[in-house]
Amino acid sequence: MQDHSATERFAVNTLGMRQLHAERHPEQLIKELIQNAFDEEASACGVTIQEKNGATTVTVEDDGPGFSDIANAYTLMGETQKRQDPEKRGRFNLGDKEVISVAKWAAIETTGWTIEFPPEGGRRAKANERPRGTSVTVNMPWDSNQAQRLTDRLKLIRPPHAITYTVNGQTIARRPAIRTAKVNLPTIIQSEPGQPMRPTRRNTTIEITVPGLEEGWLYEMGIPIQATDLPYDVDVMQKVPMPPNRDTVSESYLKDIYSEVLNAMYNDMAGDDFSQTWVRSGVESTKITENAVKTTIKERYGDKVVTWSSNTDSNMKALDNGYQVLHPRNMSKPELKNMQQLGDLKSANEVFKNAVPDLLDPKWAVDISKDDEKKSFAAWVKGLGVYCRKTIKVVFIHNTNTNMAACCTMDTERPTMHFNTAHLVDEFFTGRGEEQLALVIHELGHSEMEGAMSHGPQWGQACSKIGAMIAIGMAQAGTGQTEENAQSREFPNT
Repeated sequence: MQDHSATERFAVNTLGMRQLHAERHPEQLIKELIQNAFDEEASACGVTIQEKNGATTVTVEDDGPGFSDIANAYTLMGETQKRQDPEKRGRFNLGDKEVISVAKWAAIETTGWTIEFPPEGGRRAKANERPRGTSVTVNMPWDSNQAQRLTDRLKLIRPPHAITYTVNGQTIARRPAIRTAKVNLPTIIQSEPGQPMRPTRRNTTIEITVPGLEEGWLYEMGIPIQATDLPYDVDVMQKVPMPPNRDTVSESYLKDIYSEVLNAMYNDMAGDDFSQTWVRSGVESTKITENAVKTTIKERYGDKVVTWSSNTDSNMKALDNGYQVLHPRNMSKPELKNMQQLGDLKSANEVFKNAVPDLLDPKWAVDISKDDEKKSFAAWVKGLGVYCRKTIKVVFIHNTNTNMAACCTMDTERPTMHFNTAHLVDEFFTGRGEEQLALVIHELGHSEMEGAMSHGPQWGQACSKIGAMIAIGMAQAGTGQTEENAQSREFPNT
């Protein structure tokens, strides 16, 4: 009978582990060996990469003190003091095993011991007389293209100041920071041996550098983690919370990084830089500063900008005074909140409420219950709305304090259209011609604008769309122009 008892609860299937990691990029695996060297008291770390016949042999060697426990060479998730040190990269005691699981064969030579992992499987241990340092050699199933990518990517690593780092004999200098910033970021740390690792926040430093690739990358103490939307590389000088594969961070962590970079770099940015996706994400963060937000607003929108108000007259007054009017729906709630609270972004009504009356205030409403001409006109407008798939509410007002003849709320499906009898005489409402239809299309164009107020190309396209839908709707309903009313430029009731 087979004995299934053992001192450990689990066993690891090497083939299964290989299947989980074989498709990862070469640098994602080899960087684990390099970070182990960086975490030790070493003064040198060298990597050699040699490709031959479709296989690549990689050796990572350092002059550190070597393995404190040789069992760590083949034990997954073993105890490690690195978990208690926020300025050491390791925590899982897993990365070198991931590399070896994919390797055709491997060998680890450290102080006192050599562990071999032969092609046929298993491992062999033998004593040696190595006085110091560790050498890890792995033979990987990588072709020449993968070997070249590995070589290029490992040169992007930022070694610690105290370590001489070489790749195929070439010394890789630590790329200098263009800006260093003191920040407070999430990390994860073990308070004492045997205790779980717990998330916390800690003061640390980020180093911002010119990117080594076309896109910016996030680093953990010199080791690349993942690509970002940033135009910079950002190196975090403490443990970064990550899953075991160590190649991604959470969206919330990335948002904190974006905000801290914006806090540090906004004085070096200009114009379109502030419209980038990462800036919008950074402005959403609770870590963003007042100066960064105010500069973002000024550089993105200029000195004259307000948010849309339900007081349409205030919006139009803002436009008349050269202001850009932003609709809140075009920003996330956190971005809008920070722009209002930190950036002092005001609504059109706050800026112009004393300059114009509220056009939509019910006190300006006109009772048309006994006015058959206006009731008929309202029904005609509602009928036009059917052709462009809108349920239109029509309101008549009388307001001499504004020069607006009509306005329409920005609601794609259920807009409210206001007609101002202070500027539209009674004869206007008896007609169904070009003047009336043009005004309706003009206002319905605004209902399609998703908050944009200006009479620009987007509004013009919306008007064209509305006009086309009305024309097609009339034709399909068999109520298009007759020769007689075409000559009189009148459009039939619907």
